[in-house]
Amino acid sequence: HSSRLACGPAVHGRAVPFGELQQGVWSAQERPRDASKVLDATVARLRRVLGPGVLGTLPDGFVLHTSPDHVDLLLCESLVRGADEARRGGDLAEARTLLSDALALWSEGAVLAGVPGPAARSARTRLARLRLDLHRKLAETDLDLGEAERASEDLGRLVAAHPFREDLRRLHVLALRLQGRTEEALAAYEEYEMAGGQDPELLALGRELRGEAADGTPQLPPLATEEPAYDPLAAPDELPDGVYPAWDPSGDGPSAASSEPVESGPAHHG
Repeated sequence: HSSRLACGPAVHGRAVPFGELQQGVWSAQERPRDASKVLDATVARLRRVLGPGVLGTLPDGFVLHTSPDHVDLLLCESLVRGADEARRGGDLAEARTLLSDALALWSEGAVLAGVPGPAARSARTRLARLRLDLHRKLAETDLDLGEAERASEDLGRLVAAHPFREDLRRLHVLALRLQGRTEEALAAYEEYEMAGGQDPELLALGRELRGEAADGTPQLPPLATEEPAYDPLAAPDELPDGVYPAWDPSGDGPSAASSEPVESGPAHHG
C-alpha cells in the first residue's frame, strides 16, 4: 500500500476523491477492474497501521488527519520558512542551523523506491528537487558566512551527482574561486561549458576566471544569487528551463529535460 501513501504528503488535510486517488495509484493501463475494492482493502490495512482517527472516510473519498510534527515533509517546510525569515533578518547562523535541521530529516536511500503509480513518480521528482533546493540554500548561507571551503566540499559532491543543476554548478565554481583555487574553479566551469551549458551567469563567470588565470588578479563578485526561476514545491512536474544538461543524469544516455531524478526523502513518523 505504499503507492496509496505516496498520495498523502501532497494532499495532507484535504479530501481526496476516489477518482483522484485511483488516478494517483494506477495509470489508465494499470488500473484493475475492481479498483474500488482494492482501495477499500488497502484503506482498511492503512487504518490498522496509522491508528484510529488518522484516515477518515468521506462520502466521495478520504482525508488524512495528522499533526505537522508527525510528518517530516511538513516539518521540513516549516524549518525552511524559519531559515528564510532568519536570513532576511540577518541571522545567518540561525538560518544555517535551521537548514541543517531540515536536511537531517531526510533518510538514506531513494525516496519511494520501487513504489509504482503516477503519484509516486510525481512525489519522487518533487522531493528530489526539494532536497537539492535545501542544499542550494545551505551553500549560499555558508558562502555568506565565509565558509567557502565547507561549501565547496558539499557542492562538489552535489555537482558530481546532479550535473544538470546550474545553480549548484555556479555556487561550486564560486566557492572554489573564493578560496583562491582559480585553476580548479576554471576546470569546473570548463566541464560545464564543454557539455553545452549556456547559462549567462556561468558564462560570464567563466570569462572572468579566464581573465584571472591570465593575469593572476582575482575579481571576486558579490555572493548574492537570484532564486531559481522555478518553485520545486509549486511546480513538481516541471524541470527548470534551459538546454543543459547534454546527458541523462541517470546514466541511461542522452535525454530531454524530462529526466526524473530520484533522491532520498524525509521519512514519515506514524
